[in-house]
Amino acid sequence: MKRKESKLLTRLSKILLFILGIILSILISRIFIVPIKLHNNSMEPNFSQGARLIVLKRTSPSMGKVIAFKSPIQKNKILFGRIIAGPYETVEVKNKNILLNDETINFQWKTKSEDFRQFPMPFSFRDNMPQMKLKDKEWFVLCDNIDFGFDSRELGPINEDHIIGKVIFPRTNNKK
Repeated sequence: MKRKESKLLTRLSKILLFILGIILSILISRIFIVPIKLHNNSMEPNFSQGARLIVLKRTSPSMGKVIAFKSPIQKNKILFGRIIAGPYETVEVKNKNILLNDETINFQWKTKSEDFRQFPMPFSFRDNMPQMKLKDKEWFVLCDNIDFGFDSRELGPINEDHIIGKVIFPRTNNKK
């Protein structure tokens, strides 16, 4: 009789631990990891429109990493971009060439450039932007699809408080 009770208690404790593990993993994943859908083609060719990107929250930004961030101009809008400059660095755009600390950037990841604008945009900094020195906790982000999407050329520097986290999945081959 005691053996049956003991086996029953062992099974119940295993089931309880299993359920507790599932609940705990769901809670941890919501605190540290969040899936976000990419709603446009701003990060092509590395991430396609409609891709579900897994974002690791509460991480420090770093150069070359793709991040999710809150739009500084549109409430409840999440955007994606790749960090190309950090605090105290200078960024400038001259004739579509991106300069970081007065040197042209050679991207170490795939980029896409297809400009379908019907008219020049002198009121936009997409092709030409005066030199900007970033302040503490400011980051300059650029879309992988250079001629599409909203990035720091239009939005200005992204404050660290707006950064949700970095994309950790899906992984892509970032070599050109």
